[in-house]
Amino acid sequence: MGPSVVLMVESAPAVWRAHIVNLANLWFTAGEIWTAVLLVIFMPQLTDPTGTHWRWVSVLSMGPGLLLLPFTYLLLKESPRFLLSRGRRCEAIAALQYIGHMNNVSEKVDRLDSDDADEQLELVATPSSEETEHPSSSSSSRAALVNQRQSVGRRPSTASLTSQSPEQREQEKASIIEEERLNAKINTVTQSLAVLFSAEYRSIVLGGAYVCFLSNFLFYGLTYALPQIFSGLSKDITPAFQVLIVSICDFPGVLLSFLLIYSKSIGHRSGLMVLASAASVFCLSLITIDYGPDGLYVGLASAYLVKYVSSSFFTLSYVYLSEVFPSEVRSAGLSLCIACGRVGSMIAPLIVESLRTTKFNEKLTRNAPFLIFASVLCMIGMVVIKFALYFELKNAPLNDGSAAAAAAAAAKEEEDESRHEKRPRREFDPNQPAPGG
Repeated sequence: MGPSVVLMVESAPAVWRAHIVNLANLWFTAGEIWTAVLLVIFMPQLTDPTGTHWRWVSVLSMGPGLLLLPFTYLLLKESPRFLLSRGRRCEAIAALQYIGHMNNVSEKVDRLDSDDADEQLELVATPSSEETEHPSSSSSSRAALVNQRQSVGRRPSTASLTSQSPEQREQEKASIIEEERLNAKINTVTQSLAVLFSAEYRSIVLGGAYVCFLSNFLFYGLTYALPQIFSGLSKDITPAFQVLIVSICDFPGVLLSFLLIYSKSIGHRSGLMVLASAASVFCLSLITIDYGPDGLYVGLASAYLVKYVSSSFFTLSYVYLSEVFPSEVRSAGLSLCIACGRVGSMIAPLIVESLRTTKFNEKLTRNAPFLIFASVLCMIGMVVIKFALYFELKNAPLNDGSAAAAAAAAAKEEEDESRHEKRPRREFDPNQPAPGG
């Protein structure tokens, strides 16, 4: 999922990239509903006495992916930003021309047909604020990076191999080239880890890992727990149909994400804070669903609302983390956070079952311990978002430099916008004389 989200973010305009990630989550929900429908058809009780129905569910669940595979292979191109970061300029220009043609804006990339690659890139590459303030440091660092990349793939001299036979020389060359490729991969991984766990991005990685953990824990934990909670309300509804109801509840979460992304006054960090606090409150109010008809109205509404909020939190966390890392390590950083987040999806069913079967207090219902635990995790998430995720790039150019420079640029842009909005508009007086000179 990490590379797919990064590809969407790097291939879209700044104002559209978050919406495209949210649109992808809409199809994520559609796939969830498709699987729930298969369960209703083949395994309504979520059991398989014959041992064959689960095979049909698995095979048909892969159907949409197999149908989309040819379109993915033929239509998707590599991210131009990634190609530029790797020095593959001609491929980056070709990708931009393809994007312009597919979106019916070919006139914006007409001048990219120049034979000079440097002249072509001048049309699409704009210097960052750090580069304009410190051009010498930026150019020297880029030159060092280019020299380093060129030295990695350079073939050694074969003067020392003249005494060997042609077959031995070819084998020796092949082994040396393969060793250099392996060293280049190791160096790339080492450099990526050095950037991700540097002082600038360490808190982003750790905080992002926890935010992904929380989003996965809420999303899959509620998907697992809510059918069991609903099963106590009616014996006529099968467990598979309850899973379908829970899956459909994710659709309003896409609309909620759209509203938060579209808002100009609420940043991604603020949106995550609002969603985490709302999830914490709804988890606690959901406990009332176990206290008879009097608490059913509050509890049932809380069950749907917490599912909306968890789905939106899931999307917004991916949107935020796909923007904050620099281009060189964007996919690696996001994938690392997602991998940590998957721990939450794996342990969520285990925690639900263990807390449901443990007696803590006679006044607590079976579902209360898990809901209280989830609420506490949301409260911790609010603290992590506040202090660990210290900047964001909502609707701003993607980060290619240091975190401090990106944070300063984003803050300056936000300050300029607020000044422009607060600046009083002067009315034109036709009788007022023009100033002298």
